[in-house]
Amino acid sequence: AADLLCGGPALVVDAIDDIKTKAELQVFCLRAGLPVLSALGAGGKAECTSMLVAPLADVLGDPVAGGLFKHLKAEAAAEPEGQWWDALEQRVECVYSSEKQRVGLLPMPDGTNAADLGSQPTFRARVLPVLPPVPAAFGAALASRALDLLPGNGRQVPAPAMPIMTLHYQRRLHVQFENEFVLGKARRDKAARKAARSSSRQGGVG
Repeated sequence: AADLLCGGPALVVDAIDDIKTKAELQVFCLRAGLPVLSALGAGGKAECTSMLVAPLADVLGDPVAGGLFKHLKAEAAAEPEGQWWDALEQRVECVYSSEKQRVGLLPMPDGTNAADLGSQPTFRARVLPVLPPVPAAFGAALASRALDLLPGNGRQVPAPAMPIMTLHYQRRLHVQFENEFVLGKARRDKAARKAARSSSRQGGVG
């Protein structure tokens, strides 16, 4: 990455399939101060009108984003300066489809194994079906947003995505509600009681 991006490009467009390599590129660009526009998963989908643009932190229902989150958080946790994770998930813009993935990975052909098919040891060998118009739609959305992000073009903030109310997303909402309202209220009440006791003790001493 250092050799390929040594000229200081105005924008890096990431269309890498392998999640580990994708994550490494995003971390490199963040540390080098290079803006990144990343394409997420087109496989297993068929709806070309569901393209959305959002920071990585706001992407909903995309398996590639889930894989990136897992890989990047593990890398951040292993480093003393792991705070870069918060900056990365907000600064990396992604083009993705809000459509739920319709199919999964195809089985391995009879008589073969991953070592026979993978071009690299860490690359996935099984195939995820791709409908040709979908990656073309991703490419068009990437090109459009890339032109919008280039300096001097008056960058526009994309509209937020409407969430797909899957069971997984409902659980996420429930956890967020508990963290922000239920537990938050309990913590505020505890702090208020502690402050009242402290004030009472100070009044007694006086």
